[in-house]
Amino acid sequence: MKTKATKFLLVMAFACFIVTLSFLMPVKAQAAESEPAVGDVYVDGKINSKDAIYLLQALAYMVELDGELAYTANPYVEDNPDDGSIKVNAKDALMLLQYLAQMDVRMGESDWTLATQPTFEAAGEARRKVAKGIETYTVPAVNSTDYTASVTREPRCDAEGEKTYTYNNAALALSIAVKEPIARVDHVETAVDAVAPTCTGIGLTPGSKCRFCNLVFVAQNTIPALGHTEVNDAAVEPTCTAEGKTAGKHCSVCNAITVAQESIPMKPHSFKDFACSVCSKKEYKEYTSYVEYHKLCSVSDNGSTVTLTYNSPEAVELRLDLFNLNSGTTYIFKFGSSAGKAKITSNGASYSNVRIVVDSRVGAYDLVLTNVSFTSGTTIIDAKSSLNLGFFGGTCSISTSNGTNGANGAKGENGLNSNLGGTPSTTGKPGGHGTSAAVPITCSGTLEITCAASVTLKGGNGGKGGNGGESGDSAGADGGPGGNGGNGAYAITASVVNVYFANGATRSHISINGGSGGAGGTGGDAYGTEFVEGITGAKDGANGTAGATRGPANVTVNYVE
Repeated sequence: MKTKATKFLLVMAFACFIVTLSFLMPVKAQAAESEPAVGDVYVDGKINSKDAIYLLQALAYMVELDGELAYTANPYVEDNPDDGSIKVNAKDALMLLQYLAQMDVRMGESDWTLATQPTFEAAGEARRKVAKGIETYTVPAVNSTDYTASVTREPRCDAEGEKTYTYNNAALALSIAVKEPIARVDHVETAVDAVAPTCTGIGLTPGSKCRFCNLVFVAQNTIPALGHTEVNDAAVEPTCTAEGKTAGKHCSVCNAITVAQESIPMKPHSFKDFACSVCSKKEYKEYTSYVEYHKLCSVSDNGSTVTLTYNSPEAVELRLDLFNLNSGTTYIFKFGSSAGKAKITSNGASYSNVRIVVDSRVGAYDLVLTNVSFTSGTTIIDAKSSLNLGFFGGTCSISTSNGTNGANGAKGENGLNSNLGGTPSTTGKPGGHGTSAAVPITCSGTLEITCAASVTLKGGNGGKGGNGGESGDSAGADGGPGGNGGNGAYAITASVVNVYFANGATRSHISINGGSGGAGGTGGDAYGTEFVEGITGAKDGANGTAGATRGPANVTVNYVE
């Protein structure tokens, strides 16, 4: 199998013959055998029309077999089934020549190559192949006019140099380089600069050496390192906005750190009146809109009671006077176990429909009340763990209302004297019992109170017992008994209560009072006497028992002046 390159060369060779024949004579595909031979290759070595036909047959066969060339099957080419030869007529020859004319074939020309190297004494010769044979070109001897000289390698003490003479002929695309050696030179002494010593690196004295082979003429001596020149780095006190640093040292020459400064953590903010006294950072994020605070919480709303559970770690300030709370709804502000501390403020108004619940947590919860008062018939602040309760502003109060009084007993029914055959009167009805009041602040752990305002904490009084009803007239019926009074409420229930004072407040600024017990009801009067001998007269009803009075707290209150 011929390679593509081999086939291409053969095509080029045949093309040369065909072009030559096209100039010498017309191609006659049907020349008769009786015509005189004009140079048959089989007789005298000359080419006639039959020779051309034979060559075209071979060329057509070669081109058709090469699938990589552009020539396709030609209707004028006929295969001989007997010997595999191809018949070619004049039209075939014309088409093959047209095909070859379309090919970009250089007819035997090649690039110039140097055959004889030029010298300073003699010219050289360049050659190339062309269609008619070999073409030559005389390259001039090396000289300063036709050649460009340059030193391509400097001579050294340990190696020869080199000078190159270059001849360029752009028209022929011919470039020739002639190299000439340059003799070695003696050592070239060159100075070596001194190196100044540093804090940690040695120095060197001046010296000299050969610039080519590094032969030392004057040796360099070492100079010891200087060592660091230490200066002190002052300590930096930490603040609530930036870390501090311990004292350290560094070199004033190279700035190397010799004693590293260590970081000191930032200090906590110094909050006073709910802002940092150092950087003025607000302690609480203020919410003046109930709608905005509502978005922060998980909400339970049954129509009459709305529970807002806040569980974000950010401290919040709730402005109740701007919340526009519905007076017909009870609002429970609940702070979950992950909630940040809270501040509840107002403009001095009192709220009877607000409750505060603090869920259980590991540490104590911080709750601040400012210029706000709460009153209710039930517990107002209920902490499931320890609570730090601060009072700030002008006045604050937390109290529960008194217990409900008992109803008075009804009067007994009237009757007639039994001696006269009448119906006896009935006893007066007993009075109702008064109810006990609720504790306003309950805390499952330690309650720490910070007083910086005028504060009143008070449990409600017990309700009064109702009076007994009086008996009916006649027939000696007894009066009804009075109802018992309700118990007063503790102001606080907690395991420990500690009270502290801030912003100039003293013990006189806080009042912690328990509620009084309700009075017992008065027994009802008895009317009429039985006239039958041996039967005693009617009696007045017994008075009810007074309720118990509760102290300021169910444990001792410790005042820390």
